[in-house]
Order: sequence, then structure tokens, then C-alpha cells
Amino acid sequence: MIEMREVLQRQIAALWEAARSFGADETGHQLLAGLVETIAEAEAQLAGLRLHLLHEARLSGADGVAAGVRQSVRTTSGQAAASLKLSFDLGERFPLVGAALQEGTVSLAQAEGIVSGLRKLPARLSRAEL
Repeated sequence: MIEMREVLQRQIAALWEAARSFGADETGHQLLAGLVETIAEAEAQLAGLRLHLLHEARLSGADGVAAGVRQSVRTTSGQAAASLKLSFDLGERFPLVGAALQEGTVSLAQAEGIVSGLRKLPARLSRAEL
């Protein structure tokens, strides 16, 4: 686990270094725009991965993972509850939205909005009907 964290931290440091090296010309602006878009996609993918891991923890009975989310200083209790609920919904009820988030096709905010709308539909609808 520590190795994965170190790899991720090295990649983030490389992105910071690249961001500092962009020039003020048109090429630099294009590189900047490309990096902003790449980071937005990566944010969505990481959010999707986090929600997937939360769902997997729930399925495997790793209650400590959910407790860690609830007790984290990085989030409010309301945000933690919403994340845990969204992880369940993406894993169980709306896997296509979860897949789009994991691919970076939609942002976390878009996935939350889509799921919020889908939750308002009758529960009797099947996955195919959704």
C-alpha cells in the first residue's frame, strides 16, 4: 500500500513540476489547458475508485473502512454519509453511472446529480428500464 501511495505522490510531483514549466506563450496556454482537463478527468476517476473501494469494503464486511470515512477530518459527517450512500447506489443500483465516473466521462458532481435524479424514479423499475 505504501508503494502505491509513493508512486501516486511521485506522479503528482511530476505534474506540479510540469505546471511550473509552462511558458506564457500560446503553446504554454495549450499545455496548461490540456493539464487542467487531464486533472479533471483524473479527479473523476479517483473519486470513482474511492467510491468503488467503499462499496467493496461494505460487501466484504470491512466496517472499519466506513468508520474511517465517517471519522475523517477531511469531511463532514453529512459528506461522509452521502459518500457511503453514493458508493452503494453506484455499486448496486446504478452501475453505468459508476462506470462513467470510473472512466472519467462524468465528474463526481455530475454522477451525484444523475443518481439524485434516478433515486426519484419508482423503485420498481429494473436496471434495464433505468
